[in-house]
Amino acid sequence: MSSPVAPTRLLLVAHAPVASALATAARRIVGTAPLATTCVDYVQSDHQNSDDSSQDDAIEAALVAPGATLILVDIAGATPCNHVCRLADARPRTEIVAGLGLAMLLRVYNYHDRDLAALAELAAESGQRTTQRLT
Repeated sequence: MSSPVAPTRLLLVAHAPVASALATAARRIVGTAPLATTCVDYVQSDHQNSDDSSQDDAIEAALVAPGATLILVDIAGATPCNHVCRLADARPRTEIVAGLGLAMLLRVYNYHDRDLAALAELAAESGQRTTQRLT
């Protein structure tokens, strides 16, 4: 008999206060978050090469916990994204998707029972589908 698989965790990393604000908005819509969700509102240090240890601690805690971790970041290539990519480098069962928005987060919550690869794909698709020119 195989041991149960730990559920996927969600790590939101974005420029302050985006991660927490989106998580709050999503909770107002769906109620209790169906995935364990950690928010890191990234505040870049005044010193170029200095990292905020509390931000690192929150990211590391999500990455070392058992099970899979889906990381949603706000902007590909921006400092929070680059920072989390360095910390998550070569971590097993970790996926990173850029373009964090409310629609993406809600889609991940709505399909929380999917595996890590499917959640990452759903998140990426949601970001692509919800960006539209309306006029």
